[in-house]
Amino acid sequence: MKLTKERLILLSIMIVLILYLVFHNPDRTLYQLPEINKIKLADISKIEIIQKGKDIILEKRDKNWQIDPKGYPADPDKIDKILNMIANLTITELISKSKNYLRYDLTDDKKLMLKGFSGDILKREIDIGKAASTHWHTHIRLPGDPNVYFARGDFRRVLDVDVNDLRDMKVLSFIPGDIQQISIFKGQAELHLSQMIKKVEADKENQVRSHEIITWQTDEGKAVETMDIDDLFYTLSDIDCEKYLDNIPKSKFKDPIFTIKLKSNILYELSVFEPIDKESKDFPSISATNNYTFELPESTVKTIKEKLDKIIKYMMDS
Repeated sequence: MKLTKERLILLSIMIVLILYLVFHNPDRTLYQLPEINKIKLADISKIEIIQKGKDIILEKRDKNWQIDPKGYPADPDKIDKILNMIANLTITELISKSKNYLRYDLTDDKKLMLKGFSGDILKREIDIGKAASTHWHTHIRLPGDPNVYFARGDFRRVLDVDVNDLRDMKVLSFIPGDIQQISIFKGQAELHLSQMIKKVEADKENQVRSHEIITWQTDEGKAVETMDIDDLFYTLSDIDCEKYLDNIPKSKFKDPIFTIKLKSNILYELSVFEPIDKESKDFPSISATNNYTFELPESTVKTIKEKLDKIIKYMMDS
């Protein structure tokens, strides 16, 4: 009888402990987080990033984002990250009600302000402080609310930038399969190549099947190694510049080291020139599809030159 009572007591204690573990939440929220309205990404047409009196303004024109007042094209990937911060702002936790903003870098001299507009209508405004130690959250404030909250994401890493950080550094980009003609000018060498589509028939399992292969040849009918052309396209089809030379017009540069023209329904053209000074390892360049002069890193120029030299040598030796 005594043993049965002890078992009942132990069973009761176990049930109480289980219920405690199930229903007790030491992290339960005892406060109401502010409701954040969702905004459609497509509705945002203007962004302002303000820090220490420095204002960066980005505006959407003809589906493309530009940096005012110069109208520089903005990096699409970086703009997408900013748009997501504005449209999908997520508050996860109340951090402080003390109004002590110094420890969170939310004072006027340290905070960063992000604004998103639809036309002239302000849709979102966020005061941004320092990131959490994990960099998974950022300390923020909202208009008319003295409290400090955690927002999901490291806002500072994306927004603590200048105009040059937000510019689109892509200076040459194309789909290799679209190119039909190539012209190469390097020193005394001049080479013009055209794409040729050749039908090849193959006997497979007693059935004759035809397929097309792409070859390249000169105006004189000399064949070029297709692998060398593919290798050149691999390098040229996606080039970022090192920096822009906004104060130097295209007309300033003469006598390029080499020029490459690639023709599809668009004419792509890249010309590379000697460095501006002897100490520089970057090469001033111009592109037909970019309005600005820019510099390419030495490694990129070296790779392009090697591939061009290989094609030119092959044609001279053949």
